[in-house]
Amino acid sequence: FKLSAFKEAFTSFFVIVASASVGLTFRWIEFLISPTVPYYVYLFSSILGVFGIKNTLSNPTTILLYTPSGTLPVLFEAGCIGVYSLLIFSILLVVAMVETSASKRTKILWSLAGLIGVFFVNILRLLILIASIYFYGYDIGQQVHQVIGYVLFLTWLGLFLLLFTKRQTILGKIQLVQRK
Repeated sequence: FKLSAFKEAFTSFFVIVASASVGLTFRWIEFLISPTVPYYVYLFSSILGVFGIKNTLSNPTTILLYTPSGTLPVLFEAGCIGVYSLLIFSILLVVAMVETSASKRTKILWSLAGLIGVFFVNILRLLILIASIYFYGYDIGQQVHQVIGYVLFLTWLGLFLLLFTKRQTILGKIQLVQRK
C-alpha cells in the first residue's frame, strides 16, 4: 500500500463525501453564522456609501436603498455572506492541496489567499447585485442575482488555480525582474 494510492483514494472519497454532505454542512454553517449577518450588513452598507449608493439600515438585516425611483428594501440572510461559495471553494482547495507536492507553508499561504479572494469576490458580487437593483429595479436585480455569483466564482476559481499551478514560473519571473 503506497502513499500515492492513498492520496488518490482520499481525493475520490473526499469529493464524494463532501459533495453529498455540502447541503447539510451549509445549513449547519448558516445556523452558526446567522448572528454575524448584522455586522456584515453594516459593513456592506458602508461599502455602498463609498460607491455613492445612498442607503440606510432599516433593521440589522435590511438595507434601504434610496433610488431615483423610490426606496427599495434589500434583505440579507446568512446565505448572502457567501458561505456556499466558501464551502465549495474549500472542498476544491482540499483536493488541490492534497494533490500538490508544495510545502505546508506554501499550501497554507495559498489557501488563505484563495479564501480571502472568495470573500472579496462575494463583496463584488453583492456590489454588482445591489447596483443593478439600485439603477434598474428588482426585476433586473433578480436576473443578475441568478448568474453573477456563478460567473464571478468560476472566474476567481479559474484565476486562482491558474496562479497556483503556475506559481513557480511566476515566482521565477519576479525574482528575475528583482535581480535586474
